[in-house]
Amino acid sequence: MFGFGGDYRWLVLWRKLIGQPSEDVMRQAIGGNFEAMGQMLAGTLDQIGLTAESHLVDVGCGSGRLAVQLKDRPSLRYTGIDVVPEFIDYARTICARPDWSFHLVSEPVLPLQDGSADMACFFSVFTHLPEPVCKAYLREAARVVRPGGRIVFSFLDPNVDFHAKILRGRPGLRGFVARLMYPLNIAFTPETIRRWADENGLTVERIESPSAIGQSLAVVSRP
Repeated sequence: MFGFGGDYRWLVLWRKLIGQPSEDVMRQAIGGNFEAMGQMLAGTLDQIGLTAESHLVDVGCGSGRLAVQLKDRPSLRYTGIDVVPEFIDYARTICARPDWSFHLVSEPVLPLQDGSADMACFFSVFTHLPEPVCKAYLREAARVVRPGGRIVFSFLDPNVDFHAKILRGRPGLRGFVARLMYPLNIAFTPETIRRWADENGLTVERIESPSAIGQSLAVVSRP
C-alpha cells in the first residue's frame, strides 16, 4: 500500500490511528530507548573511527535517534536518509542543524556523489529488508564512501539464540497482530555478509555476532 519502506510508514500511521501522541510515535516507532540507544550507536561509530570532521551518511536515519546525539559536534558533516517523511521531518527539527541534509528516498539509491563520505551506517535497516535490497544499498554505500572509508551495518544472525527467538516471533493471534504492527524481521549469516563484501570489492574488518548493540554488527571498508 505504501510502496518502498511501506512497513514503517504503516507503523507510523497505525500508531497515530490508535491515538498515540506524535512525540511518542516518532520516538518509539523505530524501536524505543531513543536516547540510550542513540548514545550507544554514536559511541559505536566513535570506536570504529568516526571523527569530529567526518562526513557520515546515516541510511535509515529514522526520526533522528543517532543524529540528535551527534548534533553538538560542530564540524561533523551529516547526511540522513530514510523512507518515511514524518521521520525525516522530526529528525530535521530536533537536530536543528541547517548545514546537515536529510533526504527522503523511494528506492535503494543514495543521492550522493562517488567517494564523498567517510562513513556510511545502516542500523536496524538490513534487519528488515530482503537480500536484493540489502545488496543494492551496499553497492551504493561502496560507491559513496571514499577509498579507506567504512560501512557499518547491523543484522540479525539466525545462529544467535536471541536473534532466532526474534525471528520466530510470537505464536498465534499475538504473532499475527504483531506482524500487522511491526516490520518483518529478516536474518543473514556472517558467511552471507562476507559474500556481499567480496561481491563489492570490500574488505571485512570485523563481524561481531552478537554485538553490544543487541544485533550483530559488521564493519567493512573500501580498499
